[in-house]
Amino acid sequence: MKRFLLISALLLCAFSLKAQDTKAPAFKFGVEWGENTLLWHAYHFNYTTDIGSRVDQQDSRFKAAFNGSVMGFVGVNASDWLSVAFYGGFAGYDRGLRMIPALVRTTWYPRGACSDGIMAFMDLGTDVKTIIQENTVIADLGTGYRFSLSRHINLDFLLSLRTVQKRPPIPNPDGEGTIPAENVRNNSAGYYAIGLSIALEF
Repeated sequence: MKRFLLISALLLCAFSLKAQDTKAPAFKFGVEWGENTLLWHAYHFNYTTDIGSRVDQQDSRFKAAFNGSVMGFVGVNASDWLSVAFYGGFAGYDRGLRMIPALVRTTWYPRGACSDGIMAFMDLGTDVKTIIQENTVIADLGTGYRFSLSRHINLDFLLSLRTVQKRPPIPNPDGEGTIPAENVRNNSAGYYAIGLSIALEF
């Protein structure tokens, strides 16, 4: 009887330790690096020139451009299946379009944050450099696969669809500078890309 109780206690301790090992830590931080492949660019400009003419320009087309990105992050695991983190760093989205993204990412882990398996995430944020002048909005929707190296260390491979929506200044076709804000009716521009990245989380 004593032997049975001892074995039962040992098994209970083993299951308890395993449960603790799979519980996500409260806080997390790490680094993510990869590339953005721009696939589509669209814009619509409508404005009045200095001489009073109305101009309407719009276009949408395929445009290939390869750009790198690197970001650091810090966040919390709200549960074993859900986390929220703040991301910041440097990223390119087009030739000459370099940003300092500030993003909030929500991530869902169907099998748990400390287990191997698929994950899904959503980002929403802005470009620190142009948030006021161009009302920049950055949004991502993605998935990936997590390799849990330990309770505190994870390696993620990520794939996402990314978009940047801006209201950029319009170059003045009749001279130097840009079209005055009071003469602009529409100055929307959108960039659409696929992102591939690797993240190391602690």
